[in-house]
Amino acid sequence: MPPLVWVDVAMATGPSRDIAHNRNRSAFSTREAKIAALIVDRLRALGIDSNDVGVVTLFRAHAEAVAAAAAALEVGSGSGPPHDEASRDEAPRVSAVQVSTVDAFQGQEKEVMVLSLCGGGGGPFATEARLNVALTRAKRHLIVLGDSKDLSLIHISEPTRQEAISYAVFCL
Repeated sequence: MPPLVWVDVAMATGPSRDIAHNRNRSAFSTREAKIAALIVDRLRALGIDSNDVGVVTLFRAHAEAVAAAAAALEVGSGSGPPHDEASRDEAPRVSAVQVSTVDAFQGQEKEVMVLSLCGGGGGPFATEARLNVALTRAKRHLIVLGDSKDLSLIHISEPTRQEAISYAVFCL
């Protein structure tokens, strides 16, 4: 697996502006949360231990949406692939993965991190300090989910952006 992967969650019909807000005005995207949960499920299916995977996002409501999507996959009510008889006997595949906000994840690292931007690429919550934490939690592999239009809005220096792009594998 490459060290950096960008998964473009833009809709074929235009930008992925399916962002909603809870009563506390915290943003979430049910569709992007399902994509994050499916990626984590695939990582687990590839043999990566749940303790080595983390999901981080800028918004508490989105972290809750990812956790809910992962739980739905766990019980088979999600849109993920059905699990065979052997996998039913295994330990939980997705729900053991730590899902939290950037602030809650500060000071921790995982082998593989999934950063789900949830439309936060250029918003007021995407400060340089928070993005630094989000981008540096992965020991080996970072998978970033976001709308490709947000990539240019992320507040990092141009040389850093170009270096990251040179290492990235883009999944459309």
